[in-house]
Amino acid sequence: MKGLVYKEFYLGKKNLLTFVIVTIMFAVLGVLVCLSMNFGNLHKLADGEGMRSYYAEIFFYVPYLILLLSTETCINSVFRDYSISWMDYSYTLPLRGKKTIGAKYIFLGGISLAALVFGIIYSALISDLSGVDYSFKVLKIQFIIFVVAFLANAMMLALAYLVRTKNRMVTIEVIFFAILYLAFGAIAVWGEEKYGLDESGNSIFGNIIKEKLQNIGDIIGPVIPVIVIVWMIVWFFAATRIYLRREKA
Repeated sequence: MKGLVYKEFYLGKKNLLTFVIVTIMFAVLGVLVCLSMNFGNLHKLADGEGMRSYYAEIFFYVPYLILLLSTETCINSVFRDYSISWMDYSYTLPLRGKKTIGAKYIFLGGISLAALVFGIIYSALISDLSGVDYSFKVLKIQFIIFVVAFLANAMMLALAYLVRTKNRMVTIEVIFFAILYLAFGAIAVWGEEKYGLDESGNSIFGNIIKEKLQNIGDIIGPVIPVIVIVWMIVWFFAATRIYLRREKA
């Protein structure tokens, strides 16, 4: 099992390194912006406090989200296995399909947890530099994003074994995210037209959505571990079944 996990990391290290470099670039940019708000040109702006809150909220999420996107490496590894004929070779090894699939899910979980830990530590740093409170509410939203992304990737990993080629998966992802984009865009436009902006120029509907997400986190928080475990079991066995079916074909 250790060798299989190492194989995932070794073959995906270039892709991971790209995401890490981009994450570091945005992280450094966030630190520089915060320093400028304290000692540089941004400190001279009239709306200093509003600017602090605006930039801090951006950097609470952006570097974390970029690093979280690196989980795509796990899904791409399935297509890479097919392209280099690893799948055909693995069928001749004394390895059970569950171990092969399990290594990919362990790799996915490791990257996801690393992104979450980085997001928490970096957000605490931005909070300290900007003077903007890194509240428990922000942490809950970050955790909700982590859970949703992890569950989605667990499903996509199983689907990757089904479609077998990256082009098909990209088509599925484009259609899926296009539908999400159009749906959320329509909701956002409707919400802004209905509720308007507050005195600070922020979207009232956006604030309502944040509160709803926080409430959802409070409600489902105690059962999130159960949801994650059940979801993982379902898609793990689905991926294993597809893998074994390919092996017999």
